[in-house]
Amino acid sequence: MGIMTHILVAVDRSEASEAALLTAARLARRDEARLTVLHIVDQETARLPWGRLLGIDPVEAELRVKRERAAEVVTWIAERGIELPRGAVRVEFGWPPRRIAQVADELRCDQVVVSGGRHTGLGRLLLGSTTDRLVRLSHLPVRVVKSAVASRARRVLVAVDFDEASSTALDLGRKAAAADGAELTVLHCYADPGEAPPLSTLDPSEWGRYRTSLRTDADSRLKAFLAASGGEDDVTVILVAGDPATAIVRHAEAMDADLVVLGHRRHAWERFLGWTSEHVLRAARCDVVVVPIPALLA
Repeated sequence: MGIMTHILVAVDRSEASEAALLTAARLARRDEARLTVLHIVDQETARLPWGRLLGIDPVEAELRVKRERAAEVVTWIAERGIELPRGAVRVEFGWPPRRIAQVADELRCDQVVVSGGRHTGLGRLLLGSTTDRLVRLSHLPVRVVKSAVASRARRVLVAVDFDEASSTALDLGRKAAAADGAELTVLHCYADPGEAPPLSTLDPSEWGRYRTSLRTDADSRLKAFLAASGGEDDVTVILVAGDPATAIVRHAEAMDADLVVLGHRRHAWERFLGWTSEHVLRAARCDVVVVPIPALLA
């Protein structure tokens, strides 16, 4: 048995969601995990054509739409060479981001897989609104698929900042790298106030020692974090100063990473994703797994 036992993949039968389906199927085969394919239909989409135009009972209309959509999704999956057991396709009604998160919780899935959106003519990713909001709402790790090729990872990058989500992200990254036989790199980015002191009255040498102390402290904390999380014998460690969001994307591209794993802090009001997570999701060229920690109450 692999690192996951149940994977949920959300599809809308678009070209982008095909990549998510193929990736989820590969992960399910690798881990011998159960795979559930979820398709969401907007409530009004179900009721308008049947209930209002033809005078059919809304509940019956929804059941009819559910049966029809399920058959269409099953055919769409089969056309892509994927065989699933009976009952693996599920059609639900509601607002896609919230309903996907709810179904994943109900089924006690280990991970949710979704497409990363579509690419513009300039080669940049336009993150879909469903994916963006799902990452904010989900209590589970969400894998946002960027690559059109569902192949095993060769290089995995895990970004850490020593919080609860980072521990989970590193554990997930270790297991994913081991399952795929990939190289594992751990990145921590600490704040650097800059080479020049903010006031001309400060001694440059004192300022230099202060900056050195920041790096030394970050290095000590990173070593302690890794020691408490399985050690660092099997990982390449990168410690850099600067903005975490740009550093993660830059190093992911430099090492040609196939997967980036990072944590994010869920806000109690579910409105904010956080600059680092949002930037990495939009700018990274490879798949990204976002691991949440409990929402803040303050």
